Order: sequence, then C-alpha cells, then structure tokens
Amino acid sequence: MMDGPSAPRFDASAIRGRSWPSWQDQAVVVALVVYGSYALRGFLAEGLPTFWDAHSHLARAWFAMRALRAGALPDWTWMWYGGYRLFEFYSPGFYVTVAGVGLALGNVVEALKWVLFGGQLLGLVGLYAFLRILTGSVLLAALGGVLWLEDPQRWWLLAQVGNHPSLLLYALAPLFLLHARLCSRPGTPLRRLFAGNALLVSALVLSHYVNGLLVLPALLAAQVSWIWQSAAGRRARLQALGTVALALIAVAVLTSFLAVPMAVDLEQASLSLDRGMSLVHGPDLHKLLVLAGLGSWGWQYGMLQGHGALVAVAGLIVGL
Repeated sequence: MMDGPSAPRFDASAIRGRSWPSWQDQAVVVALVVYGSYALRGFLAEGLPTFWDAHSHLARAWFAMRALRAGALPDWTWMWYGGYRLFEFYSPGFYVTVAGVGLALGNVVEALKWVLFGGQLLGLVGLYAFLRILTGSVLLAALGGVLWLEDPQRWWLLAQVGNHPSLLLYALAPLFLLHARLCSRPGTPLRRLFAGNALLVSALVLSHYVNGLLVLPALLAAQVSWIWQSAAGRRARLQALGTVALALIAVAVLTSFLAVPMAVDLEQASLSLDRGMSLVHGPDLHKLLVLAGLGSWGWQYGMLQGHGALVAVAGLIVGL
C-alpha cells in the first residue's frame, strides 16, 4: 500500500520519541499492570468459582486436563448445558488453555484463576499499546487502560455471569486492533496483513464461537476504515481489502472443525431457554440511560449493565 498525497500516516514513528516503547511507555505499562493486579485480585481469591456458568466451565477445563494428561483429544459429547459439545458448539480455546496451565501447576482450579487474571492483564497491555499507536498520547492510552479496567460490563460477564471463555476475546481483541492499525501503514507487506488476520481472527473464533463472530464486524470495520484512509489509489485499496477477504476464507478453513459439526447437528442443540422469549425488541431509549449510568438496569435487562456516569463521561472525553 502506497501513501497518498493527503492520506494520514498510520505509523508508530509518529509517536513522540525515536524509540518504541520509550521509557515513559515502559513505566506506564508497569504502573498499569500493578494497578490492574490490585484491581483484579478478586479473581485469585480462595474458593471455587460457582456463580452461574462458572462451575460448568471449570468442569469442562478439568475434563480437558484429564484427557490431555491421558494423551487423548477431549472431543467427548456433552450431555448438559443445552447439549453443546466442546469441539462443536463451545470453542475449545479457553478449556485447552486452562488445561495446559493446569497440567503445569498440577491444579486446574488455580489454573482457571490465573488464566482469568493473566488474560485480563494481557488485554490491558494490548489495549494500551493500541491506544498509544492510535492517539500518540501516553496520557490518553493510560486513561483508556484505566477505563477498561473499571468497565463493569467485563466484570459482569467474567466475574458474575461466569462466561469465562469470553476472557480470550478481551485478551485478543486489542491485539487484533493493534495489528490492524500497524498493518494499515503504507508499505506494509500484504502477507503480514493476511497472516495476522487469519491467525488472530481464528483465535477469536476458537475462544468463543458466537461472541467472537459478534465482535468481528466491529473489528473489521475499524480495520477497513484505516485501510481505506491510508491506501493510495483504487488498486492499493483493492489489494488490501482483497487480502482481508482472503484471510476470512482462511479463517473459515482453520475453524471448519467447529463450524461444520455445528451446522450439521444444529437441531440437537437445545435452546429452550430462548424459545419463550422474543429475540427482537422494539427501540428502548431507557437502555441508553442504563449504559450511561443514568438509569437503573434491573434484572429485566439481562446482560445489560450500567457503566456509571463517571466512566461514561470519561469514555466520552477520551473518544472525542
């Protein structure tokens, strides 16, 4: 991709200073990790994670560890939780990760806690690096990291709902955005764009199939917009966008062992909890007030969680 006469340069060299990461960046990352370790200390607390979905994910990770220890592939059929199967409807990434750490530690419960703890710290560092490249500002990148740590939606999903496989999405999405931003620079080899997209998007899907696909359009929209702005001329844009499309085809091939069985056996998955509820609702402006911290969320909104007025205002300022 070549640089146009008026196209913005998306280059890490635009960051103040000649070295990346600079000593300021290193100091801020250390400070964020220390603060993040304190904020996330609850994930290392004594006891078993048992609220909502957490206990079932712990059981799956334990089964996966036992299978790996015996030298077997954990591809058994699940007979509870809606009929989902590990290597079909639930992506295996989280379970295999916890199982591997569990084999190293000799304790799958401690492994689960450290994966949850460390995965969020990885996402924090990745987000800082992405925002640093995006804004060129140490202060804005650091503030973005603090806002991410204080995000109640992530706390609600991981600590209360117990949707632990979604952890890897929080860890990997910032890395994808960082990759997408850097690969939007003029002169970036297309093979790097292809390989990064194929591997990172596959990792997102292998982390949590449904949620990974739900966040993918937003991630790709950001990437495509950066490519559109930086590429000089129609040919350069088509080459880059074509590379993104080819990477998605590669993702479909790499994750076909999940998609094909799911498509074939979809009727075997029980969704009885959803069949009594309408999945399409009319516009509800009160939900926006909930997200802004100006309205009470209540149980009627399910997964909707208020961020609080302070977090909402700070996020708005950073966005502007």
